[in-house]
Amino acid sequence: MQLRYFEAVARLGTYVAAAASLSVAQPAIWRQVHDLEQELGVALFEKVGRRVRLTIDGQTVLERASDTLAAIDRLDATAADLRSARAGIVAIACAGPHLRRFLAPVIGAFRQAHPDVVIRIREYGSGPGPGQGIREDLVGGIVDLATGTPPGPDPNFEGFPIYEVRIIAPVPDDDPLRTAASIEVEDLRDRPLVLSQVGSYSRSVLEAACRRAGFEPRVAFDSASPTSTMALGAAGLGLPIFVDDAMPPPAGEPWPVIAEDGRPIGSPVSLLWRADATLSPAVRAFVDVARELVDQRQVSTSA
Repeated sequence: MQLRYFEAVARLGTYVAAAASLSVAQPAIWRQVHDLEQELGVALFEKVGRRVRLTIDGQTVLERASDTLAAIDRLDATAADLRSARAGIVAIACAGPHLRRFLAPVIGAFRQAHPDVVIRIREYGSGPGPGQGIREDLVGGIVDLATGTPPGPDPNFEGFPIYEVRIIAPVPDDDPLRTAASIEVEDLRDRPLVLSQVGSYSRSVLEAACRRAGFEPRVAFDSASPTSTMALGAAGLGLPIFVDDAMPPPAGEPWPVIAEDGRPIGSPVSLLWRADATLSPAVRAFVDVARELVDQRQVSTSA
């Protein structure tokens, strides 16, 4: 503030004019400039009649002060952009299917409203991921937001469901099960299966359902690629099973869902953030766009 007052006096030539331009009391400006002179140990102004003018030392200080004030102005402008979500960064960790089904349209809508906000995506798919994992990225503060299928309420996170996933059997068209609406877990007993890799969501929930039914699934092959899983199934090597957002839906009849006691196996995918995090205006704006898309899809589905 001292530099701002000093620059105004130097530009306008009187303390009265500087005070009027800054809407502050004239004694306050005089005190601030006097304090600046005391701190620097140099005289900045000399009196000429009713006006003041810069000393030689004051001219040197003004040159440096102008650069500093310009930098402060740029910083203020940046802060204003950040506060209004005109600028900033939104970092997201997600699985590839979550990006395809939900996040891509959210990012598109958000970019239209906030074109200068940087979106950083850490996508986890069938190959090695960019880090230790989606949850780990969020917990470690590497990202602001993450998508996932949490097993239950967790006080460490906040968020909301964005869509539902189901475990399906994308059987070939010539398979007798192709027209079935669902396949009970019990019917998988002793049947060769082609599953996603160990640790994947679809495999974990299917294995848990099989164990509740009293048996271990018979895994003939596993693959990180949904396309490969379907190819192995088409070759008659086992019933292919994975999560329904891993591939686009078929053009005709939906693939059978895997059910447990008549209920489809699956869970909601949620958009999450740390409960103790202070979300930036840009991140809050992104969350608002995501909520709006969820609401629109719910209205469309119920219509």
